[in-house]
Amino acid sequence: MITKKYIPQIRFKGFDEDWAVQSMEGFGSSVGGTSLESEFTTTGKYKVISIGSYSKNSTYTDQGIRVPENEKTRKKILNKNDLAMVLNDKTLAGNIIGRALLIDEDEKYVFNQRTQRLILNQQKYYPKFIYQMLNANNIREKIVKSSQGNTQIYVNWSGVKSLTYSLPNSLQEQTAIGNLFQNIDQTIALQRRQYEQTQTLKKSLLGKMFPQANQSQPDIRLKSFSGDWVEYRLGDIANLINGRAYKQDELLDSGKYPVLRVGNFNTNTHWYYSDLELDDKFYVNQGDLLYTWATIFAPYLWSGNKAIYHYHIWKLDLTCSLDKLFTFHLLKAEEVSLTSNTNGSTMIHVTKGEMENKKIKIPSIEEQKAIGKLLKQLDDTLTLQTKQLKTLENLKKALLAKMFV
Repeated sequence: MITKKYIPQIRFKGFDEDWAVQSMEGFGSSVGGTSLESEFTTTGKYKVISIGSYSKNSTYTDQGIRVPENEKTRKKILNKNDLAMVLNDKTLAGNIIGRALLIDEDEKYVFNQRTQRLILNQQKYYPKFIYQMLNANNIREKIVKSSQGNTQIYVNWSGVKSLTYSLPNSLQEQTAIGNLFQNIDQTIALQRRQYEQTQTLKKSLLGKMFPQANQSQPDIRLKSFSGDWVEYRLGDIANLINGRAYKQDELLDSGKYPVLRVGNFNTNTHWYYSDLELDDKFYVNQGDLLYTWATIFAPYLWSGNKAIYHYHIWKLDLTCSLDKLFTFHLLKAEEVSLTSNTNGSTMIHVTKGEMENKKIKIPSIEEQKAIGKLLKQLDDTLTLQTKQLKTLENLKKALLAKMFV
């Protein structure tokens, strides 16, 4: 008879013993949550951990719910290095169920119903290791598969505690693995904060580098530029060209030209194609400025190959009075006011006439180019930060799959 060996694919040097198999209840003791809703307030001593406190990143989400210190809440206090595991999920997707939070401080949190407190035997189990193991997708799948329910899934602790897990007997190996993933998590958190800070900076600049309705100059201006901005009717300095409306039988599964629809800018990855040869105005080429005017209201700089743009998209043909990058960011800054008057019962849209009659204020072409260049640099930074964040998240995901059995 061949005995199955429990060894991860990737391992720290110096560790070669087989991993052991242990049930959840063997990690330590546990306590079930109870309903604390009657104690909820916004100013109490303790933060409350309930189903809304768990995120897809297995980090704590503060909902602003607090409870006072009293006999009932004192029984549900969590201490540092405890784990809090959620036994419910709001949907059938299973994104939250079974996730665990690692408590970072004594007497800071209490746990509500449908959360289980795990008090680890720290002489045998390193909290950071158990936290990472339980939240690894391939490991948490044990709980997801054991769930039940129709609209909202759940598990019972009586079943969860019997689930078995593979882990090293060596506390030293557990510590090395737990600390590695803690460092990765901290790097991801730092990268995410930097991205959010850049987003906040750009949002602030969009609000201050373009004049408000009652202003003739912006609040923030680049050095060496002065004077009032000039107001124009958008239709006088830009030609809005509407895309072609297609019949369903004209949309092919394959063909010479992709047909760009509103959904393709966001979540819809399915493309239709066309073999029709049309006037040049109906094609979009790399670098063209587009605006989606139905359902989604936003400007886009097209970065793909030559395509035919569909109805509900305008291509903006600019006069020499407008710089393309500046106009793109101007339209981003004006999104709220541009869509304040929308029409349509089932599909909300902005009419071409309303868009052409929109009054905008612009500076000299030199200042436009300077503003466009600055904001593009921020966009490039955001793109780079997004890629770096995704790389780190993919690295963690790959290591979790290979460093746990």
